[in-house]
Amino acid sequence: MNGMKKIGGKSDETPQTIQEISRQNGNKSSKALYFLFFCFAAAAFFLGSINGKEQVRFPSYEESVIKAVKEVKPAVVGIKTYGGYYSHYPLEIGSGVIFRSDGYILTNAHVLLGANKIMVTLANEKTYTAALVAPAQQYDLAVLKIPATHLPYARFGNSSDLELGQTAIAIGNPLNFGWTVTVGVVSALNRNVLAGHKPYRHLIQTDAAINPGNSGGPLINTLGNVIGINTLVWEGRGSMKAQGLGFAIPANTAMKVADELLHEGYLPQFKSRVRLGVSAYDLTPGLAMEENLRIVKGVVVETVEPGSPAQKGGILPGDVITKINGHRILGVNELIARIRREKPDTVIVVELWRNGIKRTLRVKLVPAVQ
Repeated sequence: MNGMKKIGGKSDETPQTIQEISRQNGNKSSKALYFLFFCFAAAAFFLGSINGKEQVRFPSYEESVIKAVKEVKPAVVGIKTYGGYYSHYPLEIGSGVIFRSDGYILTNAHVLLGANKIMVTLANEKTYTAALVAPAQQYDLAVLKIPATHLPYARFGNSSDLELGQTAIAIGNPLNFGWTVTVGVVSALNRNVLAGHKPYRHLIQTDAAINPGNSGGPLINTLGNVIGINTLVWEGRGSMKAQGLGFAIPANTAMKVADELLHEGYLPQFKSRVRLGVSAYDLTPGLAMEENLRIVKGVVVETVEPGSPAQKGGILPGDVITKINGHRILGVNELIARIRREKPDTVIVVELWRNGIKRTLRVKLVPAVQ
């Protein structure tokens, strides 16, 4: 019959069985689940990448430098000194590092030369007038005290453990650009340098940039420990220009000197019953050649204290002392040792060279002020 379907017979339009319908629905569900899983996995990967970038903003090396600077910066101070005719303008700028929470600061002695007023500025921009506790010109170090307590202070490391090539970070006040950070390495150890006619011994050499104003600031490692006190930069002589030659006093030396200055007010090894009244430095063959001197060993007088035995005896800055009472003086250590042997009110015979002429002076020593 036309238009009629055969009952019970097979036809292309026969409905699917329940099992077939379930199988197809199951396949569709599986595909949907796979798609959802893929979406969740992709989202997790994307979010994980973002979080990972937030957690690792810097390589581990940079993180250690940043952390060390954050730890030490609050203990670094800027120093300005005033004195002389133009008392409203800084005589010198420098840096320092707080090493005790009750306001004790370590810096370079040369930063304080000629000063009658010392101003210290902390990292929080508070400014104090500082008192000079004691200087140690022999090591170019000095201790200051400001009227403040509960201050952040720096930890000092063991400079005997330093290795060539390890990271060295300088923090200071170069050219009055406060709390500047420069990074380099420990370039050499136990360097002896003659700078400004002053001998420096056993210094740390670094290529971390050091400029005027950095003097007295800390040189630190990536652990945030002070390994040295930045002191000078060597620029070379004449046409021989240098770059990247900075020097620092080792932390072990600095802390030993600071401790002696705090407890004794002077360095016991330089204690004497008598006083000559000069500051001086070693004459070296290189310096003798540069100055066209006829001698190669001795002690060059840098300054003479007003009213001192040296001034009364006729000693002048620039004189080269070669003998005391007939004993050869090869350097500052020999001069100190020879003076320490004498008694107060003793007259010593000083042989020296001045402007290429040999002279002999008689100087009466006086008791040292304790």
